Amino acid sequence: MLETSGAVSLDGIHASCHIVMDIKTPGSGEEHRNIWENTVLLKKSDEIKFVLTSLADWDWTLARIIEQKLDQQFQVLISTIPEPHNLKQQVVDAMLKSGLNLRFQTQLHKIIWGEVPGK
Repeated sequence: MLETSGAVSLDGIHASCHIVMDIKTPGSGEEHRNIWENTVLLKKSDEIKFVLTSLADWDWTLARIIEQKLDQQFQVLISTIPEPHNLKQQVVDAMLKSGLNLRFQTQLHKIIWGEVPGK
């Protein structure tokens, strides 16, 4: 299993490796690092993850999912940063309203250790 930010090419990764690729949203400040060509290197069994910092990130994410039909190709995971607390509820409501095949995922390491680097 390989969990990657998607900022490095996935070319050459062994076919038996399960990949979880994080696509950076505008709120992360790292959107420019996304290598969208990586999506053609993923297998149907691989996963794409978006970590949202705001509802604006949700709108951006939803547009990317629909444009590229990501939910039809892969399991798409949606997470939020821990704060603000109501962001989780707002995002889940928006996910349900979208009718898309998406899964909400908590970032357990952030619940346990918060924003401690390396944890």
